[in-house]
Amino acid sequence: MPANQQVPFLSVGGDLGWREVVGRGISTLTGEYSVEDVRGEDGHIYRRLIFMNNTQLVQSESRLRSTSTTGSVQKKKSKKKSKAPTAETPASVNKNHTVDRGFLCCTHHEVMIAGFAMLGKEAVSNKDRQVSVLVVGLGGGGLPQFIRDFVPGVLVEVVELDPAVLEMAKTWFGFQPDDRLKVTLGDGLEHINTLESKGGHSYDVIMFDVDSKDRSLGMSCPPPAFVETSLLEKVCKLLTPRGVFMLNLVCRDSALRQSVLERLQDAFPSVLSRPIEGEVNEVLLCSRTGGERDKPNTIPKELQQTAKHLQGTLQSHNAPFKPQIDIIAMLKDLRVA
Repeated sequence: MPANQQVPFLSVGGDLGWREVVGRGISTLTGEYSVEDVRGEDGHIYRRLIFMNNTQLVQSESRLRSTSTTGSVQKKKSKKKSKAPTAETPASVNKNHTVDRGFLCCTHHEVMIAGFAMLGKEAVSNKDRQVSVLVVGLGGGGLPQFIRDFVPGVLVEVVELDPAVLEMAKTWFGFQPDDRLKVTLGDGLEHINTLESKGGHSYDVIMFDVDSKDRSLGMSCPPPAFVETSLLEKVCKLLTPRGVFMLNLVCRDSALRQSVLERLQDAFPSVLSRPIEGEVNEVLLCSRTGGERDKPNTIPKELQQTAKHLQGTLQSHNAPFKPQIDIIAMLKDLRVA
């Protein structure tokens, strides 16, 4: 190459003060995985799940907090580096830290939580009214755990294909199933088909947050079978009249993305999109109400007001972990798909 040639390169993340592998395991479906504690640029310590067949991708991430710290640290959006806390040995970090269940590391998970505002004011502020949720894809369990901990009157069912992922979530990421948070091990597609064929079961919220194992496609989330027209129609039937379907879409192929949107628009009267700044992800919020077949749907006028009620409801929850999320900000860039 010529002298002084400038070579551009992509840097993923920043410098990590230290990292420690705290756990390893093998999944019969995905292969080897590693659980690591790392110090981020902001000085906080994060726990990450890495599948060894794709070491460049952080599959799941949670922030840790000191068990001796009182109160919660609010999530900061500033890009400036904060001063790192005093260096600690890995052993002391493992002993003195726990997963902060009120903090969601993934912005698309925050948008999905904000999407509960689409259920309406009564649903998000009435603790005596039950909200039923089906989540397909567990990962580290941060999203369904957050829903269970902070959304009033909620019952959460998670469908996860990989038993090793469930054990990992419980062991390393603070995931705690109980009578309001249950896990079904099995194929998400088969589960949807079975529920629809039996009839009589409906959900207020259905979430798809599933990675595709085939990276040769232009869509890495979800697998193509999860956005086939026949399945989307079944999902729509499984929703209550007020229900919302939330899809984490990661698609680099513009033609394929458009095809997915058209299928969603055929199945649901209203489809809204919330792109994630700086990422390929976008969250699609699909509802059975709010649009007409012969007119483009619009963003509900009362959504921002409901978002304020949801924010207050989450913050009023009396729990050792405090939610660190700005519902109104998550819905600010919502647009008609």
